[in-house]
Amino acid sequence: AVRLLLAGLNILALSFFRRQVSLKFGAPTGIAFYIILMSQFHLAFYFGRTLPNTFALCLVVVAFGYWFQERYVPCLGLLTFAATVFRSELVALIGPIALEALVRRRATFWTVFRTGLLTGLGSLCVSVFVDSIFWGRLLWP
Repeated sequence: AVRLLLAGLNILALSFFRRQVSLKFGAPTGIAFYIILMSQFHLAFYFGRTLPNTFALCLVVVAFGYWFQERYVPCLGLLTFAATVFRSELVALIGPIALEALVRRRATFWTVFRTGLLTGLGSLCVSVFVDSIFWGRLLWP
């Protein structure tokens, strides 16, 4: 049931992103994206695998959809959560997107800082709580 739910969430996330691609670049580009996406057998194979990459995929794809909408706060929040809990190398994506938001004046420094700090601390608490339950002792990432 968990794998089916995860696969469904990944499909919904990629559908959301495809819609954003179509809105930003036009319907032909959205169709081309969809065709390329569906031709990737390994992506469909991993949709329901309970791996950190698969959990992060769902969040990152939705974050990129928000980025296309120029909604930087939810984008940075999702990327921060995914980086804190699943894949720390996502910080390499957070930096340029945060810098873009600041340079293009789509968000203030304090908004970006507050989003990163609150989401990071909240994500850390969630990670410690869940990992401690699974391992049966207090566990710090």
